[in-house]
Parts: sequence; structure tokens; C-alpha cells
Amino acid sequence: MDAKRKHTTFLIGVVGGVIVTLILVLGTLWMGRSAQRDTETAVRSVSLLYLDELAGRREQVVASNLQNYIDNAQVAIGLMTPDDLSDDAHLQAYQARMKKLYKLEKFAFVDSHGIIHTSLGNQNNIDDYGFDYKKIGAAEISILNLNEADKKVVIALPVHIKFGDEVLVASFIEMDMSEMLRGASVQSSTEGTTFCNIYTPDGIALSNTVLGGLAVEDNLLEALQKAAFDEGYTYERVIADFAEGRRGVVSFTYDGIKETLSYVPIAGTDWMLTYLIRESVISEQISSISDGIIQRGIIQSLLTVAALIAVFAYIIVQNRRNARLIIESEAAAAENRARQEELEQRLALQGKLLEEEKEREQQNRMISALASDYWSVYYVDLDADEGICYQPHSDIDDGFAAGERFAYLDGFASYAQRYVIEPYRDEFLQFIQPENVRARLAEGSVASYTYMVERHGRQSYEMVRYADAQRSSSTSCSLIRNVGVCFTDVDAETRKNLAQNQALSDALEAAERANNARTAFLSNMSHEIRTPMNAIISLDNIALNDPNTPAKTREYLEKIGGSAEHLLNLINDILDMSRIESGRLMLKDEEFSFSRLLEVVNTMFSGQCQDKGLDYQCHVKTRVDDYYIGDNMKLRQVLINILGNAVKFTPVGGKVELDVERTAQFDGKSTLRFTISDTGIGMSEEFLPHLFDTFSQEDSSTTSKYGSSGLGMAITKN
Repeated sequence: MDAKRKHTTFLIGVVGGVIVTLILVLGTLWMGRSAQRDTETAVRSVSLLYLDELAGRREQVVASNLQNYIDNAQVAIGLMTPDDLSDDAHLQAYQARMKKLYKLEKFAFVDSHGIIHTSLGNQNNIDDYGFDYKKIGAAEISILNLNEADKKVVIALPVHIKFGDEVLVASFIEMDMSEMLRGASVQSSTEGTTFCNIYTPDGIALSNTVLGGLAVEDNLLEALQKAAFDEGYTYERVIADFAEGRRGVVSFTYDGIKETLSYVPIAGTDWMLTYLIRESVISEQISSISDGIIQRGIIQSLLTVAALIAVFAYIIVQNRRNARLIIESEAAAAENRARQEELEQRLALQGKLLEEEKEREQQNRMISALASDYWSVYYVDLDADEGICYQPHSDIDDGFAAGERFAYLDGFASYAQRYVIEPYRDEFLQFIQPENVRARLAEGSVASYTYMVERHGRQSYEMVRYADAQRSSSTSCSLIRNVGVCFTDVDAETRKNLAQNQALSDALEAAERANNARTAFLSNMSHEIRTPMNAIISLDNIALNDPNTPAKTREYLEKIGGSAEHLLNLINDILDMSRIESGRLMLKDEEFSFSRLLEVVNTMFSGQCQDKGLDYQCHVKTRVDDYYIGDNMKLRQVLINILGNAVKFTPVGGKVELDVERTAQFDGKSTLRFTISDTGIGMSEEFLPHLFDTFSQEDSSTTSKYGSSGLGMAITKN
């Protein structure tokens, strides 16, 4: 009986081991293939989720670039002065400046006869361009050399400018397509899974290659004729969308490769921007991972079977050793059953952990391929205040790891306190609140906020974007629970927009300052100079009208009158502010004798001080060079104006000093300090903020005593 029972036990063990082996191996294969199919379905769902958002973002950047060039062209036209239109040479010089300022290949005007005026001369090939200069009424964007590799973007604007005997009716700028797209990130991803391109309504590619280089055709619509479209998508619908400028999405198989294409019209043009995801490449990458997981699972199953065989062998040996003692045998059997149950529990737990690890790796690969434009990607449950990291932030070391779960508000608030700079922190914390996120997503499909961070000692602009992960058509805030959160670097495009806005603001401010300077200068100089000149002319006329004036004296008076009138005309010419408004007042860079400069200044003021009873001294405290390069006239004018004020506002018996010293010298350049001191009336500390205000004095009564100050200030006494 014992031998029969042992034989039966052995057979049961063998059969059970075979069954367990088959279950583990077949189960591993079945779970791996099922996971692969589920992953492919997930790839399709996530592709459709992200494609529309990515295409829309690229379209906004391209449209913004085009609008910036339109604004630049309008600003350039607004900077034109009458002097620029005086002849061809001035017009060409102006066009050359605008080309260099805005980095354009061509900045031209078209007259009413179709002649093109450029910085290099006139052209008569207006028929090569795609706009009608006779009927243009607003900004138009077209392509030059459409069917050639060297494509140019042409932006034309209507104008009406008188130029000699002609009328300029249109202006246009011309640039390379690559220059226009600079900063728009219209290129393929490094993994070869996503491709961005721009096409005309006829399907001609304006950038990159058709279908990411997969198609041999040069036209997208011709290439799609050979594609097999998925159910619900047709070639005719794509043709109609391109012709009518409608956005859409299409899935198809081209040359055996599965792809999804999203397209969106670019504002202000008839172009279509497309964003392509190559699903086959992503699926192949995930399939290779799944095959590796299946192979490791089979090896794990075989090792598990080996462990079970060892356990069964151990049980048999134990049964043989304890065959004589029934009670001990039953106790050993119970112990073995407990160990077997524990081992089965461990195997089940091991399988579950293996399956979770496989799913996590698949999700990481998929998110990395589809979200290549983002710093990091998270999935957030707003109701549970819980988040999952799908793609970790590559620029920080203390962030969440891939697959890590975390408390949503605490995690994002900690990130804000550590990296978001103070002026943006409170708005960032308000933006991420669940109620605010729901409210924004109820109004639109995506909610975003741009802010500035500081990492590694550098400040840069970053954007956080929220999207409803459920893609619900309802706009109710209460139904928005699960959202996708992405962080992306927008430093380059944000700084570019800020720089352009600052340039326009600076230009406006400079124009206002020039206008204010002209008004103040004309008002004060007209009063100060014309008043004595009018008195001279009036007195001269009175003397001429006196019948007792001798003939010889009358001759002298007539010459004086003629000279006074001539001088008054010269003063009127000097008061012309056209040079200041046109920005042609420049400092010269020319060699001059520094000793001769001081000699002229000292000769002028030593005589004035001697006549007025003042002590004038000039001290050169350190060694200076005999010659320097700079604007001799401007430096002399500044010294004469300030010393003139010092002499004017210093009473008899006072002292005026000019000290010159070199404070620094490096690489052929020197820094000189001129210190002018006097014992004149000075000014109070409270008036110092008004030191450089135009034609201002602390005590207006000094004007009647000393006269007005040319610099609008009296020099502080030492």
C-alpha cells in the first residue's frame, strides 16, 4: 500500500508540474500579445489626443512669425522721412538700412507702372510675383519660386507714397522660407516618429520632405492617392479640406507603414500646417519591448517550474523519511502545503509586479515618443488630488521619477516655491488650483500659463498646459476630473516677442523725446536769440529813419541792417530740428590734439576771468597722452558750456578751476575725468534731481541778474 501510494504521489507531482509549466508559459505568451494589442490601441488614442494640440501650437508660432514680419514692414515704412524720398540714392540707402535692421533678403517698392525699386537698383519682373500691385488693399502673403528648391516668402503691403514724378503703390519684403520659419521648430523629432511640414492648397511642400521622407512624390496630395485610408477617412475629404482651408485629421497606411496626419490652416495665408505621427515606428519599438518581456517571463516561468520540482522532490524525500510515523507525515504534509501556498502567492505577486512593470515601460516609451516637445508630462486626478509622472522633468534632479505617484497640489506648489521666481509665483499657484483649471477648460480645450523660472543660475520662460484627458464634449466644470499636464520650454519665442515689443516701445519713446527736445529748444532759443536780434534790427531802423543821420553813418547802418537780417536767417536755419528728428547727429571718431584742446579752452576763459576779476586755474593732475581719438568739437562744446556757466554765475573776486586726470587705461583706451569747480551761487541738495532738466534754474530770479544758463543749470560750488 505504501509503495502504491508513493507511486501515485509521484505521478500526481509530475502531471501537476507539467500543467503548471504549460499554464505559466502559455499565460505569459497570451498576456504579452494582449498587452501589445492594447498598446497599439492606446497609441492611436493618444496620437489623436496630442496631434491636434501640437499642430495648433506650431500654426500659432508660424502665424505669429508672419504677423511679426508684417508689423516690421509697417514700422519700417513708418520710419521713412522726406529726405529718404529725395532721390534714388537716398531711397536705396534707406532700403539697405531696413534690410540690415530686420534681416531681410529684399525690401522693395513698386510704382504705378510696375517698376520694382530695390536697394540695388530697379527691376521690371513684377510678373514673377504672386500679388497684384494695382489692386492690393491689405497685407498679402505669397510664395516666389514655388516649384523650385529655393522658395521665397513674399509679404506685400499697399502704400501711397509720392516719389519724384512717380507714385509708390505697393511695398514688399522677401526672405528665405527657412528664415521665416526660424524658431518655429518645423522639423522631425530625433526618434523619427513625428514630422511637421507646411503645404500649399495644391499639396506642394514648403518645408522638409513629403510624409517625413517616406514618399517619393514631391506633392502630398499625389502621395496620398497611393495610401490606404482607415475606416471613416477618405482621400476626397482631405482634398476638400485643403481646398477650403479646414482643419482635420486622417489615418492611413502608406507603403506598409501606419501613420496619422493632423492638418490646420495658418492664419493670414492659404497654407496648411501638418503634424504627422508614425504609429508603426512607435508600435515596433513597443513590440520589441513586449517580446523582451515575454522572453523574460518564459524564463521566469521555467525557473518557477524548476523551483516547484525541487519542492516536490523535497516533499517526496520528506514523505519517505517520515513514512513510518503517520502523525509526523501528516504534520510534514501540512507544512509542505503551507509552503506551497506561500510559493504560489509569491509567484502570483511576482507576475502582477512583472505585468505592472511591463505596462509602465510601454507607457513611458509611448509618452516619450508622442510628447517630445515637452519638458515633462503628468496625469492628474483633480478630485483625488493625485498625480502620476509619465515623463520626468529632464532639467531638474529632484523631480518625480517616471511612474511615481504624488500629491498633486503639494508637488506642484513645492516646484513653484523652488523654481518659479517671485513675480510669477502667486499667479502660478492660483492657476494650478483645481477650480481654476476646471473653469478654464470649460471655456477652451487647453489652458496654459507662461511664467519665468530660475535653474542653474539662469532665468528662462516656461509654460504649463492643461488638457481634459477625457475629451468630453460637455463644458460643465463638474465633469472635468482627469487632466493631462505638460511643462514646456518657451524661452526663445517669448524673449523674441518681448524684444520686438521693446524695440517698438523704444522707437516710440525716442520719437517722443526728439519731439519734446525740438519743442523746448525752439521755444527757449527763439526767445533768447531772436529778442536781442529784433532789438538790433529795430534800433537800426530807427537810426535810418532819423533825418539828421549823416550819409556815411547811414551807409554803415544799412550794412549793419543787412548783416543783422542775414544773421537772423542763419539763426532760423540753426533752429531747424530735422537733423535731430532723422537721427543723423553722431559722435565722430577722429584723432585730435588734447594739448591743443586744453590750450584753446584755457585761452578763452583765462581772458574772460581776468576781465571779470576772477582767478582761473587749470591743473592736469596725472600724465595724459598728447593725442586721443574721439569727437574734439563735442568735448570742447561741453567744456565751454559748463565753464561758461561757472564764469557767469561766479561773482567778482571768486575762483574757477578745471582739473583733468586719467582714471583708467586698458587696451589702447583711456578714461579721463574733468572736474569743474567754482565759488559761485551753487544749488541746494533738494534741487539735484532737476540737474539735467531742460533750461531749469533753482532760483528764476538769477536770470535777471546773470542771464539764462545755456545748459539749464548752475554748477555746484566745490
